[in-house]
Amino acid sequence: MGSTADEILVSSPQRGAIARASSILKRNAKLHGPMNTLTENSSTCWNSEGSGGDGGTEIQQQWIQVEFPAGKSVLPSAVCVQFQAGFSAETCTVEYLNALGKGWETISKEEVEWEDVHQLQRYDLDSSQNCSAIRLVWDDDFADLYGRVIIYQLQVWGSEESTDA
Repeated sequence: MGSTADEILVSSPQRGAIARASSILKRNAKLHGPMNTLTENSSTCWNSEGSGGDGGTEIQQQWIQVEFPAGKSVLPSAVCVQFQAGFSAETCTVEYLNALGKGWETISKEEVEWEDVHQLQRYDLDSSQNCSAIRLVWDDDFADLYGRVIIYQLQVWGSEESTDA
């Protein structure tokens, strides 16, 4: 997994990227926060909050997004994700925040299908739009009964350009 010749890891915190998520298990960002997915530390992860734990409630939408630094726009070419096996979501939609401020738009016309394994998986994007953020959205189809998602690594590959005048 990784890059092709022209790609760089645009989701690196060293490049100024940050991660946000729909929920964090027990609101403990240090142990379970989305920024953990951008590090190279394989023992840290993002762990979403579940649907309430009674098995009977409707599972909420889960999402995680990577925001690129102000003054930079990214042309994303691929997303790589490493789930905790048993805590993945089988399908998701990939969205981007348009660099021109037009709001969230869908990159993938069909849902991305992930395997429920603990290996880094790559999904190549077919986008010609620069963006200021990218988001993975899960509506349902969770491997976990309670709607929890656990991600150890989230990588966005692509090219970067300055938008500063």
